[in-house]
Amino acid sequence: MIKGYAGIVQKGEISPLVGYKNFKEYHKNLEKKLTGLKFNDGLEVKGISYHFTSRAIGTHDWANLSNSKETMKRLNHKHVPTNDIEKCLASGSVIKKRSNSMLLELEGLCGVTYNPITNTLIQCNPRR
Repeated sequence: MIKGYAGIVQKGEISPLVGYKNFKEYHKNLEKKLTGLKFNDGLEVKGISYHFTSRAIGTHDWANLSNSKETMKRLNHKHVPTNDIEKCLASGSVIKKRSNSMLLELEGLCGVTYNPITNTLIQCNPRR
């Protein structure tokens, strides 16, 4: 998990201010709450990517306001509450489907991307 954390920090997906301990705790909490959930005709969540966790944490709240415009634009991912993710999986609509991914969306809450081949949650974004 440390390599996953280091990679997403290096790519700028989350701020190093989040810290590995907080990231690990958040990831494990997401796994506990979301792994095993069934949705959309019996599909089941069996895993969560580190990218998914970084998007759920978000960068917006952790950004240094004195960063350049370019950096702030890159760090403009807002936190997605776990409850919103759960609601989206329970009652969201499939709005995009490909062979290796499907995008579920619950209007006004969030969008969640799922890989039906690996049964993994890949990404989430707020829809506010």
